Amino acid sequence: MEGHRGWVDSVTVSPVVQCGEALMNAYQLNLIERGCRKVNLQMRADDDAVVTFYESLCCVVEERVSLGKLIEPN
Repeated sequence: MEGHRGWVDSVTVSPVVQCGEALMNAYQLNLIERGCRKVNLQMRADDDAVVTFYESLCCVVEERVSLGKLIEPN
């Protein structure tokens, strides 16, 4: 949790179990109890199935840029 936002990053759910919606509902309830008003999700841009799944939960794709850098230890 960061201020009024909660983050979901790199969650994998077995398609056999199909518990993704229940997991997200539980997570959102937990965020609401903590005073969060928004959840942000991060996933690979080319993972259309995951984007479609989250859109089915009323999430919308927002225009954002996420930057990252791999750093090598000295």
